[in-house]
Amino acid sequence: MTHVRRFFILGLAVAVLTGLSVTEALAQDPDTGKVVFEEQVWQCQRCHGPEGEGLWGRPLVGSEKTAQEWIEQVRTPARFMPSFSAEQVSDQQIIDMHAYFSALPKPADFTPQMPPEFDHPGQTLMAEKRCIACHTTEVQNGEGPMITRLIDRGATPTTEVVLTQLRTPFKNMPSFRADQVSEDEAAVIADYLTQVVSSQTAPAELPQSGRVRPAATPALWVLLGGGLLLAGLVLHRRIHS
Repeated sequence: MTHVRRFFILGLAVAVLTGLSVTEALAQDPDTGKVVFEEQVWQCQRCHGPEGEGLWGRPLVGSEKTAQEWIEQVRTPARFMPSFSAEQVSDQQIIDMHAYFSALPKPADFTPQMPPEFDHPGQTLMAEKRCIACHTTEVQNGEGPMITRLIDRGATPTTEVVLTQLRTPFKNMPSFRADQVSEDEAAVIADYLTQVVSSQTAPAELPQSGRVRPAATPALWVLLGGGLLLAGLVLHRRIHS
């Protein structure tokens, strides 16, 4: 009986301590959550809308999910949503955003943005995988998806380069699992990006029209000067003869 009592007391203590730690971890600040969404984790707006009203992804406003479910979705998301690391957005920031959006009224109706189809299958894949939310799929103002950085680095978007960026992205981009974007799909996307990069990269040497005159050499200037001096002497003799 003593052992049962000790076990019960130990279990109760663990439950109390766990409850205290969860309560502390789930301290929510909706005002901070608004700032985080609008100014810090800007990627969320690209899919969920600037007001959390929904766009490519579902609305955040009026969410009925718990803060823990939000954390799980951000770390190991379902379907098309890429995952964010703790360095990109912390659990506390997710909790604060959850507090902000869950207190707002749920939209009466929502129709998600549907990805268009393009001539190149890689471009269509970028739309289907929601890459279109952050990366344009058409050349606009001389720029296309990832165009500027790729050209500046002189990089060719091979399948390996695209896969590396998808699995272990640089800086702000979230990551995509193999079940979200396969290696074969990455190869198709890489082929499309290669075409875009090639079309936007200027040739090493621009063609020149007309004949290029060689720069005048010092010897040529001396010859011209001597000729002018001789002509002047001849003219002077004729005038005074």
